[in-house]
Amino acid sequence: MKQTFFALWAALLLTACGNNAAPKGEETDTVAAEAEETEAAWAKSAFPELYTHLKTQDASFNPALFQETEGGTTTPVPARFFAPEELEPFRPYLVYNKDSSKAIDLVSYNYIIKKTGGQPVLEPAGPDTEIGVIDLKSNMRTRIFFSGPGTTIREAKWLDEQTVLLGGAETITSNSIRPILIRINLEEASLQRFSYADSLQGQLKK
Repeated sequence: MKQTFFALWAALLLTACGNNAAPKGEETDTVAAEAEETEAAWAKSAFPELYTHLKTQDASFNPALFQETEGGTTTPVPARFFAPEELEPFRPYLVYNKDSSKAIDLVSYNYIIKKTGGQPVLEPAGPDTEIGVIDLKSNMRTRIFFSGPGTTIREAKWLDEQTVLLGGAETITSNSIRPILIRINLEEASLQRFSYADSLQGQLKK
């Protein structure tokens, strides 16, 4: 009798567990929702200084509203030698990786260094935007991003040794912009673009 009781109890337990299991479609939806939440959390803390600037211009700015809009590969451009004497004035503006063997270069193509009151000042060099990564052991500079007029990249950071994140905005009108984040995997030469869900009032200039 005891054996029959335990067999029935085990069968009921298995049935209950099976009833509690989520349908396969619901599991997929849950995984996708969790991935979106993780992405939103990642974007939310990407560039505090840039986000503060955007918030002061448009109080509605919410960094959780970035959405992945595009993916693909970066356009390959041959690396070029960056002579040490040419690089030297730009060194204070480079974004270095952990061991300072590489650096993101936001400035050498996009700005001219001039002195005002004895202090160096960055002035825009032209309408286009180009970002590079410099191997500081070989002094070879590789372009990782290029855009024509209307796109401004103001900040960059290393997410890991092979991944770079850029932050900026696209100009829509003279007083409205759409913030963007661009994540680039250097090893795979892949690019993911995250655009803000709506336009914001304000400007983001070089």
